[in-house]
Amino acid sequence: MRWVLMSVLGLAVLLAAAAFGALNDQMVVVQYFLGSRELRLASLMALVFGTGCLIGLGLAGGGMLSLRLALKRSQAELAMKNKELNELRTLPIRDGI
Repeated sequence: MRWVLMSVLGLAVLLAAAAFGALNDQMVVVQYFLGSRELRLASLMALVFGTGCLIGLGLAGGGMLSLRLALKRSQAELAMKNKELNELRTLPIRDGI
């Protein structure tokens, strides 16, 4: 159900972007440090939006990677401690007094 909802939402966004591009076909001049370039407004908006998405995914991916590595370390430590606890439970009880 979630997959269908996300597909419908993605299709709606794609159709809205296509309509936006069709309505805004004028050329704009983009000036940056090394020069300038003339682009269509819809192309410029798509380029800026895509760049922002890639930067956001990169930052979120870095955070997720560090969390996954920390989880793997914690799971390995937990497995080692569980193994040690099971070994201690199977030791015979000695009366050393």
